[in-house]
Amino acid sequence: MALDKKQGVWKSGRGKGRATPKGRQYEDGALAEVRALLGSRARRRDLLIEHLHLIQDAHGHLSARHLRALAEEMGLPQAEVWEVASFYAHFDLVKEGDTPPPALTPRRSASWATTTSTTQRPRQFWWPFRLAIYMHGSRNMRI
Repeated sequence: MALDKKQGVWKSGRGKGRATPKGRQYEDGALAEVRALLGSRARRRDLLIEHLHLIQDAHGHLSARHLRALAEEMGLPQAEVWEVASFYAHFDLVKEGDTPPPALTPRRSASWATTTSTTQRPRQFWWPFRLAIYMHGSRNMRI
């Protein structure tokens, strides 16, 4: 043990300790790409979503290596950056080993009002309008 005098990162006492922190380490190439994309923009916490959009627009997806580099650059925990990115459905997250999505990804609204046409909606949805038309005397008008 006399030859191994290198101190660990997480242990100041005797013993080896850990040479690197736990978890995913940032890559220098990804950090350089993120820094180039952000440029002179502020690295404030409230700009995280805008920075995620910049990376998504430049690469077509958010890879785990770019999210780690963004967390390092902004001084945020990696879990926080991942949680924000995974909360929004329009971000395409790609983990290690996964294939990135195609360049063009069709999106569709998930709300009930935009996905169903007026002919597919239940009749009870239209009864207030029919009642108003009937009370105003326009019985020949159809919805």
